[in-house]
Amino acid sequence: MSSNAGAENIKENNVFSEHINCDSIDAVKSLLESCRTNGYGLLSGNPYKLPIAPGMQNYHFMTMNGLNRIIEHLPSDQVISLETGITLRDLQALLDTSKQWLPVYAADDRTSLMDFINSGDAGPLEHAYGEARDMVLGINSLLGSGELIKCGGKVVKNVTGYDLPKLFCGSHGTLQIPISAHLRLYAKPDASSSLIKFFKNADEAFAKSIEIIRSGLPMSCLELADAGMLKSLAAKNSTLETQLSNSTDPLAKQFTPKGTASVSPASSIESVALCMQLHGMESVIATLRKELIDLFLNDGIIELDQATEQTFWKELSRASQSKNAFVLSCCAPRKTLKEILKASTDASGKLGWTARPSKYKASIEFKDLESCSQFRQKLVELSRKFTDVIAIAHPTESLTYKASQLPNDDAVLKELKRRIKLEYDPASIMNPLAEI
Repeated sequence: MSSNAGAENIKENNVFSEHINCDSIDAVKSLLESCRTNGYGLLSGNPYKLPIAPGMQNYHFMTMNGLNRIIEHLPSDQVISLETGITLRDLQALLDTSKQWLPVYAADDRTSLMDFINSGDAGPLEHAYGEARDMVLGINSLLGSGELIKCGGKVVKNVTGYDLPKLFCGSHGTLQIPISAHLRLYAKPDASSSLIKFFKNADEAFAKSIEIIRSGLPMSCLELADAGMLKSLAAKNSTLETQLSNSTDPLAKQFTPKGTASVSPASSIESVALCMQLHGMESVIATLRKELIDLFLNDGIIELDQATEQTFWKELSRASQSKNAFVLSCCAPRKTLKEILKASTDASGKLGWTARPSKYKASIEFKDLESCSQFRQKLVELSRKFTDVIAIAHPTESLTYKASQLPNDDAVLKELKRRIKLEYDPASIMNPLAEI
């Protein structure tokens, strides 16, 4: 076990945190034992700013940069087994040699496979390829007790009993530390094309996105973004801003940092962009693009150039466009999801939102915790009017991630999670800043 040098030892808000990089399984076990003995919280991944009032006074941030070995790669079976300290960027560079890829968009090049499994989020490519739980076939994990367990396997549908990899993916490091994993791979597409179409409001954008989803056209990404979110992207990417400014569609100009002045404030606030990506051979993409435009989109389409395209999707996949943003994520039927996003239009402190209709997901960003908490309370009130259950995740004063259901949590599921923590992590050292 090696401790990274420099300003990795941080003291803020009377809380001490240390960044430790583990280069072996024994090192991870030793760190777990140290945390149990001393009552430290163990946070997986690179250091980040802690909440104002965390539950403990001492934390270890753990990375596993030394655990990045490729155990086995079977290109013909489209499966790879490897240690989870490897970054997604390095993994893709390796897979390029066999013309394969793991279909994930990650905004941060430092994102490791461990981070990906813990978050469970594959970004906009989830539309076609699914979440982390759909790509992770098996995991070798360390529990809070220090016990190393194996779950799942190297092939699809190799599970009897509880499918633990699906439980562990997206658990935010509260249940286990993924040491190695078996991943399902895909053939790397030859080419791609990204299109953006603008709508006056969420009603129009959702209606069109549902039409496209029901058509069955094989799209890789289908994401909605409001004006606030796209302005954030355009402010960081001058090429994107130029393409939006030069568009023949007047609505497109509303999505540039300088374009709001030319339209009414209400129209600017409500406008929504439908962002789509196609993958495949050039000839296939050309056919799909023509069908998509002729059947659903008509004119006013912006097609991103290749230099802008990759940056655009990486930034759009970010959980928050700013490291200082506070994100409330929700999952609900599309009709309810649309109403939630419409309710956020005039929310105080809102920066913008994105939605993934095919996966019934949305994320709303706020500039401060107070604004995020106020909207969460508004959702509590709105949930009484909806007939559907809403799943939400958000930060609190003492947690970086708290998941719950509205109007009421599932009592059975809540008890199951409590028993798992009590059995394998009674001291609650495994990411005590998250509650799933």
